[in-house]
Amino acid sequence: MSKIPVYGISRGEPREIILPKAKLARSAISWGKFSLPILLLAWFFVWGGPAKAADVVITADTVWSKGEVRVIDGDEGLAVMPGAKLTIEAGVIIKLAPNNAIMVMGELDIQGSAVEPVIITSLKDDSAGGDTNGDGNSAAPAPGDWHGIFANSPDARIEIDYARISYGGGYFDNESALLAINQAAELNLSHSQIVNNKGLIAINQALVAKINYSNIFNPDFCLDQDPFGMEIPLTYCGGPTVFYNGATALDASNNYWGHEAGPTLFEQMSGQSDIKGTAISGNINYQPFLTSPWLAEPAPAEPEPVILIPGILGSWNISGRWQIDPIFHTYDNLMEALIAAGYRESSLGQDQPTLFTFPYDWRADNNITAGLLKEKIRQVKEITGADKVDLVAHSMGGLVARSYIQGDGYQDDVDQVIFLGTPHLGAVESYLKYEGAYFQSNFVPLQKYLFQVEAATQGYLDLTDYIRVQVPTVEQLLPIYDYLKDKQPDDSWQLRPYPLNYPQNNYLEQLNSQANTALLNQRVDITNIVSDLGADSTLNYLKVIADPDTTDNQWQSGYPEDLDNNLID
Repeated sequence: MSKIPVYGISRGEPREIILPKAKLARSAISWGKFSLPILLLAWFFVWGGPAKAADVVITADTVWSKGEVRVIDGDEGLAVMPGAKLTIEAGVIIKLAPNNAIMVMGELDIQGSAVEPVIITSLKDDSAGGDTNGDGNSAAPAPGDWHGIFANSPDARIEIDYARISYGGGYFDNESALLAINQAAELNLSHSQIVNNKGLIAINQALVAKINYSNIFNPDFCLDQDPFGMEIPLTYCGGPTVFYNGATALDASNNYWGHEAGPTLFEQMSGQSDIKGTAISGNINYQPFLTSPWLAEPAPAEPEPVILIPGILGSWNISGRWQIDPIFHTYDNLMEALIAAGYRESSLGQDQPTLFTFPYDWRADNNITAGLLKEKIRQVKEITGADKVDLVAHSMGGLVARSYIQGDGYQDDVDQVIFLGTPHLGAVESYLKYEGAYFQSNFVPLQKYLFQVEAATQGYLDLTDYIRVQVPTVEQLLPIYDYLKDKQPDDSWQLRPYPLNYPQNNYLEQLNSQANTALLNQRVDITNIVSDLGADSTLNYLKVIADPDTTDNQWQSGYPEDLDNNLID
């Protein structure tokens, strides 16, 4: 009979058990078909002995946070005591020195992610957390560099999601258990890489035990012959043998075992054709299995940051700071919808903001504002690290966005633009303001009052003069299509062709030239949203007659007849 040393977390001398009909391979332990039950009983008996104090002891609920590199380099490892919970967040790295183990008597909750798995690895592994042992390149990591993860308590719970566990399964240069669960309440292991380890994974009488959507093999340490004592020349990339001794089947479906044909079934080995991937033994439900390594689905791409550009009258200077519509609150619902969709608002001080606003002086020439938008985009890119942004532009804000994108100073830093009710060809309502300082809106009294106050503050007695001189954006919103109807001798109305006797809008004519619209379509993706609230929702045409009062500078291109009812289909 052969003697095989079996090691647990007890720090005494190696103990030996007698295994009938076991074989010794040249470089690995080999098990006879009937040796497994004795092996399991003996292993758990040894492991269940008293353990020495650990170097790192968790006695209260503790969280290890992203970015931390935890080095366990003493002699006694890490222990999570009964009643305590250790939560390990995505991005944490744990590096263990030889013979160190993680002992769980409370709860271990590993919460990695597809992008940032929790890494549990050898102290020699410089690819994770750098050269923490300060040996340069003198030592490379290898299977068995550290001991394993153990639970032997009815209150122990282990949750592992998105982890990479490597180079474990060794104790004083001998193979040991990489993962051993005995009478624990729960083991859930998923979306993980159990790669480049040795030893065994042993699960005995756990109330709940699942291993799913994980890779269990040794891609970088394949053997050139089987490790089972048959001395068959082949390429074997299996990982730690999985032994299970539970009352119900172990759910180990949807894993990759290192071979396209699945795992090696320990009890059924008789020849070369039976040797496939990682060996498993016991009542294990391994089907379906993966025929190629499981790959973590990439996290949804972080969307480009969004900048909301309001329209005319959509920004106001409050105590020296421009704010997005603090008077009418036009954009509150839109902002709430974007936040509900997962965007993080910069003004709320949230980490990694992705939602920004661009309040601006809507009186200023749109070309000047486009230059300010360029600077705003630069700032947002600097804050977020993004190469490009998305623009959500309302009304005249869409013209500001176009002025930047179609201009010579464009930096190729806008991915897409969503236009919300942007008057690309102008708005008839602007004619009323430009020609006669007439306001047609649900907020007419307040809007006109604000304009009058500003005009008086700047010394203008005539509101029309103020608008034409100090608010060039009103002129830049004038339509560039036929929209004035003249009364004919037979009392019919006929459209006047643009630009004949119209106030001309050179800004929009240039913005909508064939060459410039081609630039817009080449440079960004466009979504154009136009509301359709019925035929009377938008002022499309104006019936005009000769100005009855020629003594002022108003209505030089025509006076709207029946002004308050001048909505024409």
